Amino acid sequence: MFCKNCGSNIDDDTAFCPHCGTQQAGEVKAPVAEKPIDNGAKPQPSNAVGLVGFILAMVSIVFWIIGLAASSIIFIVSLMLGIASIVCSAIGMSNSSKHNAQFRGLSISGLVVGIVVVAISLILFIIGLAALSVMF
Repeated sequence: MFCKNCGSNIDDDTAFCPHCGTQQAGEVKAPVAEKPIDNGAKPQPSNAVGLVGFILAMVSIVFWIIGLAASSIIFIVSLMLGIASIVCSAIGMSNSSKHNAQFRGLSISGLVVGIVVVAISLILFIIGLAALSVMF
């Protein structure tokens, strides 16, 4: 292409003539930034606390089973994990009902298992204490 002012040979995509500085045909276009694609899908809030409550409930069951063969100290650990499971699962259920989040079922099962583990651990711990008091 040739400059419309001085007639110099210039590249086709040149906006201004490098010899005389005259603007060539068309306006200078600024680069356009691409917009992110919005498909309307919103990310679902997760319920990590409910998941933690479920995992704590499962770990408390493992400690409870180990405690059957080991000692009463393991029952105390199982009891504490069960209580932590109940707390986390209750918070997880509250979060899932507020935000329609995932893991609501795990929160419920963590709550149920946590309550069962705490109840059984307390009963066995009390039985163990009663047995110790009878021996001495």
